Amino acid sequence: MSPTPQGDETRRRIMDAVRNNPGIHKKEICGAVGMGWGTIEYQVVALRKAKLLQLHNYRGETNCFDIGVPEEEVRWFQGLRVRHAREIIRVLDKEGELRAHVIADGLEKSRKIIRNSLKHMHNRTLVSKRGGRNALYGLPRRARAWLGSRAFLPR
Repeated sequence: MSPTPQGDETRRRIMDAVRNNPGIHKKEICGAVGMGWGTIEYQVVALRKAKLLQLHNYRGETNCFDIGVPEEEVRWFQGLRVRHAREIIRVLDKEGELRAHVIADGLEKSRKIIRNSLKHMHNRTLVSKRGGRNALYGLPRRARAWLGSRAFLPR
């Protein structure tokens, strides 16, 4: 890593953006810190090599996390980045287990979009799935506790 004060300040701003928004994509970091792609790419690689930042690829995106975030939480943060995830979580927290079409109808969203979001959230273990074609979706106990501790769920 470059020992310049400017490089140190850039890395500090990147790490602040990552800590404030775990799973943030490098493109989003550019906007958050007001710097170009090349600068961000260079500094993210330097932070990873210095073991201050971890990078995880999911669905064609590279998500950035502070080095201390456990793998399970990385999956959950990635699940939260899925389209309509927070809305789905609020419904499941309030109503309990529901079928995808009930969630979609309640949110007034396309059933296809909600099914796709639920699929990715299930892949990241953020929601549970019980059954086959007409499955029930819910919040696993560990994920619910984590979401509550992170203020994603009202308490």
